[in-house]
Amino acid sequence: MLAEFLRELVGHVRKAQQVEFYAPAQLPKTLFVRHEGELLEKTIAPPPRMHRLEGLDDIVNALKEESLGTLPEVFVSASGVKAYLDGSDRREVLTVPFIETKRFQLVRKLQTAVNMQPKDALKLLKIDLHGGNIAHVIQPLSRIEFTRTGTGRTNVEHGKESLGRSVEAMVQNAKDVPEQFALSVPVWSTDGFDRFGVQVAFSLYLDLEAQTVELRVLPDEVERCVNLALRAAVAELGSRLEGVPIFMGTP
Repeated sequence: MLAEFLRELVGHVRKAQQVEFYAPAQLPKTLFVRHEGELLEKTIAPPPRMHRLEGLDDIVNALKEESLGTLPEVFVSASGVKAYLDGSDRREVLTVPFIETKRFQLVRKLQTAVNMQPKDALKLLKIDLHGGNIAHVIQPLSRIEFTRTGTGRTNVEHGKESLGRSVEAMVQNAKDVPEQFALSVPVWSTDGFDRFGVQVAFSLYLDLEAQTVELRVLPDEVERCVNLALRAAVAELGSRLEGVPIFMGTP
């Protein structure tokens, strides 16, 4: 008798503790909960916003929409823009990834000096790094001509140096080729952020012994240029999002 009573008591307790959930497909934002014979209706909260946007105008317009958030804060780094809709809890986030241009990717590679024939250097500057506004480099570079003559002179200067007492290497028309120049390059191709171009400083050396052109980006230029573009992006966002805290860096 006692054992049967205990089994019935345990059954009643389990039944009282049982909770059933119903999520009707026709009511995607509603959840019904049945507990101890009572049916309760609950509203399902939407998942936190984690939107990836495409460009500058998109994130500005989103952050101006008060229904999305009332206390936004924005961080800008080399990887892109990250905006919290509510800086007090930082659960809902909008992002705009920065995509580097092919030209700036090439600038990164040219941090290591590259030797090439003059015609290849011209192709790189005119096509691969197009839009740089460097006619003062391209025109004299297209006219240079490497030669070697027998001589006993010794001289070292841009476009002319001795390779011993019997042979002197020269570059015809080298005097107008600059040893350094700046070239305009956009850092990102991301919509709206592609306007933030930078002037990248290059060195150009005429290697007479190899009869090639050595081209390279000056040291620390990539970091300097990225920082300039980031500061320009922060300034642009600040001018269009009055009152919104905007930081250069990562949270």
